[in-house]
Amino acid sequence: MSQKESLNKLLEEQLPVVYSFLSKLGKRIYFPSSGIMAQAKEAKSASSNASIGIALNDDATSLSLSGVSSRIDLHSSKIFPYASSFGLQEFRENWVGQMLKKNPSLSFDNCTIPVVTSGLTHGLFICAQMFFGGETEILMPDLYWGNYKLIFEVNVGAKFVYFPFFVEQKFNLSALKKELFSLDKAVLLLNFPNNPGGYSLLDDEQDNLVELILNYANSGRQLLLICDDAYYGLFYESNVAKESLFARLADLHENIVVVKVDGPTKEEYVWGLRVGSIVVGNKNMSNASAKVIEDKLAGLVRSSVSNVSNLSQNLLVELYRSENYFIEKKQAFELLQSRYLEVKKWLNNNSDHKKYFEALPFNSGYFMCIKLNEGLDCEFVRQELLKKHSVGLISIKQNNLLRVAYSCLRKDEIKKVFEAIYFVCKLHKV
Repeated sequence: MSQKESLNKLLEEQLPVVYSFLSKLGKRIYFPSSGIMAQAKEAKSASSNASIGIALNDDATSLSLSGVSSRIDLHSSKIFPYASSFGLQEFRENWVGQMLKKNPSLSFDNCTIPVVTSGLTHGLFICAQMFFGGETEILMPDLYWGNYKLIFEVNVGAKFVYFPFFVEQKFNLSALKKELFSLDKAVLLLNFPNNPGGYSLLDDEQDNLVELILNYANSGRQLLLICDDAYYGLFYESNVAKESLFARLADLHENIVVVKVDGPTKEEYVWGLRVGSIVVGNKNMSNASAKVIEDKLAGLVRSSVSNVSNLSQNLLVELYRSENYFIEKKQAFELLQSRYLEVKKWLNNNSDHKKYFEALPFNSGYFMCIKLNEGLDCEFVRQELLKKHSVGLISIKQNNLLRVAYSCLRKDEIKKVFEAIYFVCKLHKV
């Protein structure tokens, strides 16, 4: 029996619900147990190691050029060599610790250990390769990150089925329920805090959603839930649910498979380091079945980007060792929260704006959206703001929205930006 066949046999026997969701590629993929990486690992202790494709100095340190090495205050072993396709073990352990700290109800007894991806986009792409194909329909809200189309539709041929995000200023649970219970087996993609909307579930909304999903699973139907937690932790109101849906659902029911895609990108303000994480959970997951899933995910990493930057992962390990980490993290959070509150203040103090646009509910993350009233076109307004007021926003035509990334505005800029939006809308309202 081949390695691929033995992995699939174990998964089908021990965790059939996960196996049933695998794409054709997800069933084919594996991490070679006897390939170059495995042989190089065995040769690590050899006195003369000629196994791996790097170059060494005569003192066995990594050969490097001073134009790079002199600018980085880390040992060369933490910069230049390849990392494992699974990820740097110390970073993986740190990230588990971060997840447990932020999600007190989470246990890793029923989860894989994080496999490191090259940012969240790559994590979502790996997820798409693992689970989705041309027949997959993905249920998701109608407020979503535009890159989902390239990742899921263009790359793997999946199809989106939308439901309205909001009803009466709340998450539209009834619309989700209607779509979900029309399916005998479902794939659901949720992103909180949401991009572009900047909304996270409130405590009662999350409780109700968990109950809905449990009822679906209790009816004998299977669900694969993808949690895109890119902006996790940036919650600005006390009644926002602070734990990830992943923590609530990972060991809830044998018919529920949950995938958490996250990483330090937004949480630690390290966008260009390109480090992400993917974790899979299910109530019946064992150590053996978790290892099979990790091997498959690492195989997808190995066959796409080979491995994730050793330097980036080591910089993050150093960050978590820093005695100032929690102080600086709190300061960064408070800065973003102050900008959020400034936006809220302008909206509350200038109710006249409702003649021209409405702010969609927002309470977290980097963004908020305004929906333009009838007689205004979001792309036209965006162009006017850019050309005549030097204000740059993103337009979302299918919902006639403008997305405002207040995360990158100084507090004293916020009034100017919203007054410019108001002025242009008032001037051009038909």
